[in-house]
Amino acid sequence: MVQWLRPMLQHMVQPNKFNYTPKSNAKSKAGFVGLKNLGNICYLNSVVQQFYHVPEVRRGLLLAGMGEKKENKEEKKEKKEKKENKEEKKENQEEKKENQGENKEEHKEEHNTMKAKDNDLLYQVQSLFAHLSHSNRQYYVPKGLCHSFKDRQGNSVDVKIQKDATEFFGDFLDKLEDALKEKKKKKKKKNQRSSGAGGEGGGSSGTTVLDRFKGTTVTQISHNGKSRYSSQVNPTLQLVVHNIKTMKESFQMFKEPENLEDFNFDDKTPNVRVTAQKRSLLGVMPPTLVIQCNRFVFNFDTFLQEKLNSRFEFDRCLNLEEHTVEGTEWREWDAKYGNDGLGKGGKGGDQLVEKQVEKQDAPQETKQDASQETKQEAPQETTAPPPRPPGQYVLHPKEYYEYDLVGIVVHAGK
Repeated sequence: MVQWLRPMLQHMVQPNKFNYTPKSNAKSKAGFVGLKNLGNICYLNSVVQQFYHVPEVRRGLLLAGMGEKKENKEEKKEKKEKKENKEEKKENQEEKKENQGENKEEHKEEHNTMKAKDNDLLYQVQSLFAHLSHSNRQYYVPKGLCHSFKDRQGNSVDVKIQKDATEFFGDFLDKLEDALKEKKKKKKKKNQRSSGAGGEGGGSSGTTVLDRFKGTTVTQISHNGKSRYSSQVNPTLQLVVHNIKTMKESFQMFKEPENLEDFNFDDKTPNVRVTAQKRSLLGVMPPTLVIQCNRFVFNFDTFLQEKLNSRFEFDRCLNLEEHTVEGTEWREWDAKYGNDGLGKGGKGGDQLVEKQVEKQDAPQETKQDASQETKQEAPQETTAPPPRPPGQYVLHPKEYYEYDLVGIVVHAGK
């Protein structure tokens, strides 16, 4: 009984004030468990809570590495059976010595595994998610996550330093993705060893549950009706907030073109420099879209970063089809050539047909006069418009472009 109760002492909350009651540390009536701020890690807590409240991400991370414990237990059983067979051949005294040595080795293995878990980011995230799902306490202390999350220099999270939530979101996403791919890689190697297949397994490629955050932004450079495209994968979509009141205006600013002076548009003619137009559009739409409002502006008078606290409005539902590459192309085509492809007039084709019929029905005298007038007039060259791009919701259904607001992170500090 004492052996079972001792591990629970590590998780016991010691009273630090008078009139303490256990209910003060109980889960809220809403049913959610919080994360304790150990100093200035509000950015970390908010990002991790956003990850947790995406059901597909939470389920995928909790199920990562399932089945490894069973495999490890079976391997230990096999090792024990082999050792027992060897021990039967030896004397009792030697068996006692070996048992003592085995106990020491087991303690060392347990100690090493505990150290490995302390530095295992995926394990710490799984432990945190499990407590947020099933704990009855008011909050969870993310000490393990702060210790296991390392920067590029190998340093753990300093709880006294405030950092940018967007920067941490990108780093956290990359490190979690690497951990998941490493799990898959190890699992493939184990399967190959058990099956006796040759060769090395799969590498670090492959998709993970975190790919649902990854969309693409497309950079379009245009000149004389020709365009060049380049895409980039981004986990977050950054929008300008300065001097803008609504998110709709911010999206319009996002795709507003800018001039590129002295730009080499054609690689075949490097000496030719032109003025091209550059703009950003949305490419592949992710299932879960994370929007970052750039609320920090550099003040050239004080040479300091200032935080904007102006009012910014956004809708609960978004349809971003008009800001994508395909949505922009067919709208610009209709604005230039008209819905029927005959120019902005729309009825130009019907007028040409009526004129041809009138000329055929006209008398011979008027035909001669008309022929003399046509000789004097210069011929007009007419070029057919390019084919119309796919229309609205042709490439993708309407639901592909629609998003519902499910989470907001607002930091009120300085």
